[in-house]
Amino acid sequence: MILAPLRWLGAHGTKLVAASIFVGLVFPDLASLARPLFPVSVVCMLTIAMIRIDPAAARGYLAKPAFLLAGTAWMIVATPCILAGLYWFSPPSPAIALGIIFWATAPATVSSPGFSQLVGLNGTLSLAFLLTAMVAAPFVIPGLTGILASADITVTTGGLMIRLGLLIGGSAALAFIFRRLLGTARVAESGPVFDGLNVVFMTLFAVAAMDSVADTMAARPWHVINLIVLTAGLSVGCIALATAVFWKAGPVPAATLGFSNGNRNMALVLSALAGNVHEDTWLFFAVAQFPIYLLPLLMQPVYGRLIGARRNPPSTTQ
Repeated sequence: MILAPLRWLGAHGTKLVAASIFVGLVFPDLASLARPLFPVSVVCMLTIAMIRIDPAAARGYLAKPAFLLAGTAWMIVATPCILAGLYWFSPPSPAIALGIIFWATAPATVSSPGFSQLVGLNGTLSLAFLLTAMVAAPFVIPGLTGILASADITVTTGGLMIRLGLLIGGSAALAFIFRRLLGTARVAESGPVFDGLNVVFMTLFAVAAMDSVADTMAARPWHVINLIVLTAGLSVGCIALATAVFWKAGPVPAATLGFSNGNRNMALVLSALAGNVHEDTWLFFAVAQFPIYLLPLLMQPVYGRLIGARRNPPSTTQ
């Protein structure tokens, strides 16, 4: 049966998706073969997240949207302004500066709800942040990119709106069909199976993203290493800052927001530009996949202790 292997994949998800980055580097031909399936993996990951949504929790976020809206504003408005202020003190090259702004203004990765499930955070809340940021992105990204980035490049509202609308609408339609076919009870019981499916599509995404990166690493190793350190620092710093700022909302909501804040989907912005960016901006996007895929494995025990300790405080004796 295929269900047992999927459950196994889900149980070992953080380790397997971390390894998938290196599969794409070690086998560059495989990365090239996987590249055409890149958009398919994106649609599948978002569809799975929508299938697994908790309707009651989603209604609760919509009924009291203050935290959702504040968190989204922090992600796509406050974060890029903070980062732009920081790089004024140590200016990177224009191509890397543009990559930083694209990264900071982009919605969370489509894989973030799945990763949230794998590390013990709130997948429904992660999806809510993702969708809210996607809706706001066409209106926010063009303006902030024009203000904060010095490069002569234009991100159009129309292009982003069409792409994001097709992605959200198509995934929502597929999720609706599958939920009707499976039923609410079976969806709830099949969490480990959906975790395994997420691992499959996350792996496909990671392998495809490594296309051509191995050649660049061979030609400019220190440049690539510096970019990996930069993107890792951005991810960890943004995770920690958002979690700390919103900590009073509760450990799980704050950690979920922080996790989303540190994992961004630059692919949506770059695709709207039809590839019209400097090669270093593309390289920044590619190496940004390293923290996206490695941090869940490294931070899973941190989240386990942080959240577990708050859920199960040690008993005291009188």
